[in-house]
Amino acid sequence: MSKSQNTSTLTAYPVGSLQEFILIAMPLILLALSESLIKFGDRLCLSRYSIEALEANSCTLSLCALFQLPLLRVISITQAFIAQYKANNTLHKIGACVWQMIWLSLITSILSLALIPLGISYFLSSSPLQGLTVPYFYTLLPLNFLMPLTAALSAFYIGKGEVKNLLSLTFLSHFIFFILDPLLIFGISGLFPPLGLQGAALAKITSQLLLCTLLLKNFLSKKNQLLYQTNDYQLRPSLLWECLRIGVPRSLSRIVLLFQWASVIRFLSLKGGDYLLAYSFGESIHFFFLFIVDGMSQAIISIGAYIAALKQKELITKFQKTVILFTLLCTLALCIPFYIFADPLIHFMFPQSLSLETLKLLRSCCFFSLFFFIAQSLNSLAHNLLTAFYDTLFQLFYNILFSWIAVYYFFVWSIESGLCPPDKVWLLSSLSLMIPSAVYFLRMRKFTHPKIKLSSS
Repeated sequence: MSKSQNTSTLTAYPVGSLQEFILIAMPLILLALSESLIKFGDRLCLSRYSIEALEANSCTLSLCALFQLPLLRVISITQAFIAQYKANNTLHKIGACVWQMIWLSLITSILSLALIPLGISYFLSSSPLQGLTVPYFYTLLPLNFLMPLTAALSAFYIGKGEVKNLLSLTFLSHFIFFILDPLLIFGISGLFPPLGLQGAALAKITSQLLLCTLLLKNFLSKKNQLLYQTNDYQLRPSLLWECLRIGVPRSLSRIVLLFQWASVIRFLSLKGGDYLLAYSFGESIHFFFLFIVDGMSQAIISIGAYIAALKQKELITKFQKTVILFTLLCTLALCIPFYIFADPLIHFMFPQSLSLETLKLLRSCCFFSLFFFIAQSLNSLAHNLLTAFYDTLFQLFYNILFSWIAVYYFFVWSIESGLCPPDKVWLLSSLSLMIPSAVYFLRMRKFTHPKIKLSSS
């Protein structure tokens, strides 16, 4: 195949190939890594400013996530629509689709203002940190619009498989945040005083506003207006409904899963002892690969949706093998920190002296975290392919009706019956993920093309 890419292909490489997946997934993995690093840097600055500031940041961002994450899950479905438009060579529909999500971001950010007093009274008002969290939350309010807006504009690039420009612009905004965050938190002697939490909020808003401005400017360029009709800004209820009826079940499904895993964590916290230590340590070291899974997920949706529009069943199997091969290659790389250098990693996390029993427990967590990465990657492949085929309603019904048995009750029963000792907690977590993955893969066998067609408007 010629490497001169045309406008209706995702990349210059064969569809579903390892080269194509790496070309799209790697920039997205780097984006997720950069996002994780600046969040870590922000927490590090706040922890050095004061313990209270760090605690208030965690409490407030949890409430912000409640307002933002469900909408972000809905908006991210746009990249599947864009990938299918590109596969069908109906590029003129892309601009209108993105604009529906921009309108949704604006409308929901306005409507969310009515829920803010309720959220503050329930989550923040009774806290001893109320004097810090409430002003911080109000300062962060612009992000309720800027974050979904960024997701909508990012979907324009990810859905087309053109992520290098998105990568460079996001890196620029992250660099601005990296500079502003410590300056505004700690202040500059003789120029302005330390702003603490408010400084962190201003750094977030400034960098996010810059990213939105740059993405929007590029989105509205003359080239994109001619090719993708990005100046078609009309609110189209029928097209908006197409996006919502696919995206809302996906968002609700995610909420159900988060609630299930929160219930698992609560069970382990009540269990205490080595079970809680094993789970907490595992969650901490998963920083090494969560960004990989996040980047893979975005790429799977875009490439999967493109394949869905082509209606070539053999490409689905080829793409599944590609992602599995990529997962195995990443697992081999992760063997370095999690298996070969497990002891240095453990001592970095726990500089204090550890008993032989505790050290053995933590080594097991490192080893079985490799299994969890494989399980999480396969789960991401399965449910994101279903998302690419617009089968989000099935995922929602399954998670509401059956996932409790596969995840929560299976987890609790395995521990309470003595089948799972503390050192096997992450192996059990891997098995809990594999059960829904198997169901999703079986469901995928039904599809040669999506049942729900894109709007023709």
